[in-house]
Amino acid sequence: MPTSPTKPVSIRLAQGEIELLQARALTLSSTVTAVARHMIRTCLEEGDKRTLARRMMQIERRMAALEQVTQESNRLLLQIKEPTDNLLVMFDALLKTLTTTHKGDLS
Repeated sequence: MPTSPTKPVSIRLAQGEIELLQARALTLSSTVTAVARHMIRTCLEEGDKRTLARRMMQIERRMAALEQVTQESNRLLLQIKEPTDNLLVMFDALLKTLTTTHKGDLS
């Protein structure tokens, strides 16, 4: 976000580009001006293609790291699933036994 006062800028776009801008603004529930402003600022901040490529590589590395963490989490969850399922079966059997025994005592 700029810290200094802003000034209006006028640009010319082809009708098709304006329609794309309007469609994006509609999708984002925003105004055409706000979307155009955001796109211009983003482009200015990201700089050239090399800078963008470096940023994309950073994102790719982060995604790979997250994928590894996710795979490890899934592996750990699978390790505890079988013992947990066994405990549930034993609990259900115990509950059934206690309920059956308790009903027999009331007769």
